Amino acid sequence: MKARPTARARPVLRGGAARLTAAASALVLVLSGCGSSHSSTRTAAAKASPYVLLAVRNDTPSAVRFLQCLATCSQLHERQTIAAGGRTAVIVQNDGTRFGYLVEDAAGRRLGCIYRKFEAITRQPTVLISSMGACE
Repeated sequence: MKARPTARARPVLRGGAARLTAAASALVLVLSGCGSSHSSTRTAAAKASPYVLLAVRNDTPSAVRFLQCLATCSQLHERQTIAAGGRTAVIVQNDGTRFGYLVEDAAGRRLGCIYRKFEAITRQPTVLISSMGACE
């Protein structure tokens, strides 16, 4: 008689899957009010979260650097590299505030910018790197 295993093996997430899982976990904490100092009561009219997880897909043939713009794209914040054909996710505002991301090649040359504004959306949006336009 063979002994039964006492625990199930779980797959180890690597690369993009691990980052996406981490981003999704962070969004759950933000949406659940973790660390929030405001009251947990909400009106029935508030259906959409003030934040949304934006899926970003690099549909170009080269790796790119994806950099969060602050007030303008001359002031940059979070940086990450997305491999050709790769994906990532970022938490963005869902309250009508416009936001932007700068796209650079591996050498640091500006390829373009992506600007978006979401307001009260309830489904996860996806943005393609190829949708970038001129930087403002």
